[in-house]
Amino acid sequence: MLFATLVLVAVLGTRSSTPQTFQHVADGPPPVLLPTGRLEQAYEFARDATVRIDERCATAQGEATLGMGTGFFVSAEGLVLTAYHVVDTASRPAGCDPHFVAVTPERSEYDLELVGFDAYMDLAMLQASVDRSMPFVRPATRAPTPGSPVVAVGNSRNDFLQPRAGEVTRLGVHAGRADFADNTMELTNSLAPGDSGGPVINERGEVVGVVSYISFNPGAMSSDSYVPPFLRGVALPRRFASYAVPVFDDASLISALAAGEKRDVPVVGFSWRQGMDYDPGSSDVYLGRRPGTIVVT
Repeated sequence: MLFATLVLVAVLGTRSSTPQTFQHVADGPPPVLLPTGRLEQAYEFARDATVRIDERCATAQGEATLGMGTGFFVSAEGLVLTAYHVVDTASRPAGCDPHFVAVTPERSEYDLELVGFDAYMDLAMLQASVDRSMPFVRPATRAPTPGSPVVAVGNSRNDFLQPRAGEVTRLGVHAGRADFADNTMELTNSLAPGDSGGPVINERGEVVGVVSYISFNPGAMSSDSYVPPFLRGVALPRRFASYAVPVFDDASLISALAAGEKRDVPVVGFSWRQGMDYDPGSSDVYLGRRPGTIVVT
């Protein structure tokens, strides 16, 4: 009897010391990688020209911030390039007349006015009410190659204009629909809500793209019903990828936006709005950030 009791205690002790394992049921952005060497220098240069874009609304209780994104100066006169969905006001709350404000690295604030946009390319140009010459970044003269290191500057994770390093994995990702941009750039950078509209910078300190959206764990989905419509038919990575709209060597597009061109074609995706519910099965999210929202994938 004593022997049996000792055996039972030994078995139970062995079981209790066995580490528990848990099934992984949710995926999010991987840890942020910080830039080093030339890429760190490129980030420091580009950060001076990058801004946080706040969407604000006057209420009875005072001015409220509805959301935030990122943008960057492309001229000394205060032209700011960002993602169109960051400043699209088509579906804002009733009774609110939102306005946008650029917050510089020195915490100076400038009102923003929409100049031009291309909803198909998910790009928008704004004019900041600057009172001085602003630092700015230029588009790259040539496209990056797969494996090229790049750094994005953004405002996710309660950060303020911080770097997210990574590399280019694919160029020319083609959309499956007519209402989303072809030739999208795929990245490994760990981007999240709040980074949308920020610059993607190469080691020379040039802009190669504008942050647009991310895809969580698309390869784990059992059917195309969970894949964003504009990416159906595209071979996606198994776990996580970030995407940017390319702007390298395309001065004509930037010039057209600066001249006031407006191309009103809906962009497919989710806008981030306070109090909005999200589908846990969705594998794609836009990166404009709205307070009080949680994304589960």
